Amino acid sequence: MTSKRIIALLGIAALVAVVLAAPWKVGDSAMRGRLPRYSLAGAWVVSVPLPEPLEGSFLHLCTLDPQDPTGNRYTLVLKHSQCSPTVLGAFPEPVSQSDSVGLEVKTGRNTYQFTTVGHATKPGDPLLGGVAEMVYFSVMSGTMRMIDGDKGVGEATVAYYVPAQDADFDGLPDEGQEPVLSLGYTYTIKRVPLLP
Repeated sequence: MTSKRIIALLGIAALVAVVLAAPWKVGDSAMRGRLPRYSLAGAWVVSVPLPEPLEGSFLHLCTLDPQDPTGNRYTLVLKHSQCSPTVLGAFPEPVSQSDSVGLEVKTGRNTYQFTTVGHATKPGDPLLGGVAEMVYFSVMSGTMRMIDGDKGVGEATVAYYVPAQDADFDGLPDEGQEPVLSLGYTYTIKRVPLLP
């Protein structure tokens, strides 16, 4: 055999060996404890335990929509189906609380960080057109860890600000403002399944 032919056959044999070994290598790394990646896209129910001495939990509906094809950034919409617009009496005036909207960003294989903003209002002066009057706005920040593809757990803090802390009227606290009230909590999030 000529040396060119031997080199070509050795090259083909090496290529076949690489191709045959590749699936075993992928399977082997999966067997070493690597967790699968979970997508957050979809509809969720969020359960937040009520503070003592109350029993039960606040329930919220959450939708997460991908902002990019990699699943690293999500638009978060949190509907407060069961909430206390007065924050359990801390703000006695609000009669309506908006949905909270924000951003959720992947920070690790199955970990995330998020921020949302929401508003609470009371009826406005009819002589001024009845435009709802802002009572407070809330900024919620937290983290989440997916346990499996349909369940996650996390911690969050909700910081409450009054309209005087938003001098530029953009619905966000001005730089350097401290919240008038801040509450922390844990939560569980479960994907909404197909139900009978």
